Amino acid sequence: MLFSRVFYFLLTTVFGIIFGLVIESILFFIAFFAIRSSAGGIHAKKEYVCMICTSILLLFSIAAIKIFIVFSFITLPSILLGAGSIIISVLSPLDSEGKKLSSYEKKRYRIKSIIIVIILDFFAAISHISGYGHILYVCSVSLALESGLLLFSVFQRPSLNKRDDTA
Repeated sequence: MLFSRVFYFLLTTVFGIIFGLVIESILFFIAFFAIRSSAGGIHAKKEYVCMICTSILLLFSIAAIKIFIVFSFITLPSILLGAGSIIISVLSPLDSEGKKLSSYEKKRYRIKSIIIVIILDFFAAISHISGYGHILYVCSVSLALESGLLLFSVFQRPSLNKRDDTA
């Protein structure tokens, strides 16, 4: 797991260098992997499939941030931020085939996910108000990506991820 995190950090940084967004790419990595580690979602069965898919998603994410910056988009990133926040708050955490969560773990990860979402929403709002929208874009894309992975997981294996709301 440490190897993959270092690999993804370096890859995200390289994408940041390519797009001229080194700081934004590092912030994206921190935001995305913070929410990913607590919210769960889809997991590939084979490591190489995971690496390829994650690499492509990281590339598209940094490209999306660049597009938002170049065109000074506000509406779409704001919608992604709101929708991602709601989806993650409602669906997280999700089990994976390899790791079933106990009721206690589900409750703990749900609280952690919601706290991370609130923190990212706060930083996005402050950055927008202060006129530095790049953080809004970083937070929007990280929440949109994680919410997409959660939705994909739910639709791929609906029986695996039935909510246990007794937690």
